[in-house]
Amino acid sequence: MKTKILSLFVAIIATATLWASNTITYMATEKLDGYYGSLDVGTTTFGPAITSHTFSNGTGTITCNGEITTIGEDAFNNCRGLTSVTIPNSVTTIGEQAFYWCEGVTSITIPNSVTTIGNDAFMYCLGLTSVTIPNSVTTIGQSAFRSCVELTSVSIGNSVKTIEGCAFMYCRSLISITIPNSVTTIGSSAFTECTDLTSVTIGNSITRIESWTFENCTYLKTVTLGKSLTDIGCNAFKGDFRIEEITSYAEVTPNVCTSTFDGLSKQYIYLYVPENSIRAYQVDPNWNGFDIRTKAADKKPIDGDNPIVTPTNQDVTITWPITDDTDTYTLTITKNGEVVCVLTFNANGQLTNIAFAAPGHNGAHQAPAATLTAQGFQFTVTGLNPGTAYNYSVTATDAEGKTLAEHKGNFSTTGGESDLQNVRNGAKASKYFHNGNLIIERNGVKYTPAGQKVR
Repeated sequence: MKTKILSLFVAIIATATLWASNTITYMATEKLDGYYGSLDVGTTTFGPAITSHTFSNGTGTITCNGEITTIGEDAFNNCRGLTSVTIPNSVTTIGEQAFYWCEGVTSITIPNSVTTIGNDAFMYCLGLTSVTIPNSVTTIGQSAFRSCVELTSVSIGNSVKTIEGCAFMYCRSLISITIPNSVTTIGSSAFTECTDLTSVTIGNSITRIESWTFENCTYLKTVTLGKSLTDIGCNAFKGDFRIEEITSYAEVTPNVCTSTFDGLSKQYIYLYVPENSIRAYQVDPNWNGFDIRTKAADKKPIDGDNPIVTPTNQDVTITWPITDDTDTYTLTITKNGEVVCVLTFNANGQLTNIAFAAPGHNGAHQAPAATLTAQGFQFTVTGLNPGTAYNYSVTATDAEGKTLAEHKGNFSTTGGESDLQNVRNGAKASKYFHNGNLIIERNGVKYTPAGQKVR
């Protein structure tokens, strides 16, 4: 087969320059078993679809040009050396196992034309670090991103209605997840074994959390439940023993199994509920074991509420209110009139760009999303100087760049020892850039600017 393909390529590509640059325009219908190189997919043969197994086992960089509407099942299955994929805006369907076990892929751009991501579509894309599901997608198929073990952030578009079972199972590096209000169904085990997951927000259209959905998310700390929730399946939060806080917007206590919260010490977990429902939760035997309190859980943050700013020795956590119709939130921190950093978030709280004082390191940044809380979006900036005064601003703008809201203030980090003194005392801290991202290292442990450990 390889000899046959090679002969075909020689007949099509006559110049040594193209071979030397490892770039080929592919005009044949044959399967590319074992092909290595950069592939530019033309429109002559493929027409509206890339069919099953077309590039199975191939490697390199693939750009699909032209009016391709369908990427068929197994199209890029087992292309382990493939590093990046750009899909044109004409594609509406990504088939089952289309990119199964493309372990070398670190980035995939899914255009706004795609409506369906098939079962196992990106399963075992072991190197994939971030995914944005566009607003056009309505269904994320079963096991679509299962075992993407390096996936740290997922932004789910506001048109997604169904997240099928095991969709993000074993995504062990995923840090936070916000399920938008458009989603009506989350399948069983959708986020099982997402061991680094720290926060979960369930939108207001979900009526049932299926069994095992968040089982063994062992670092999960905060959970927000939407107002329409009526049932939580067995083992849904089993083994999530680090949960510290649950906020429920549901005025009627949801039904739960006896095993729903297995492994949790309920008496040490704050359960915040609507004020008019506190008695119902207190007398419900499935909920009365929690430390039940009110937190105005039915109050939506509005423009005009002041941000909550909590500084520590080298960090600051800022929670800012949600502003309707916002396209972009911009968080800026300055010191003595000079910019320390500018962080840009989309409407879902996903960190999309970060700009430091050193412009050579600006650009797209893969980092966790801001956490959605009852007070608004919350984000922690780390690596600040102790005992230092800073100013901050949070600006909400719409899609046309119009300012909808702006909040300004100041804070001072705690402590007062200089960095040099901290080093002398053994609290070593250093900053450096790796692949364009800021890394903060303290006592041999590496962190992102959001305070998450780097493996």
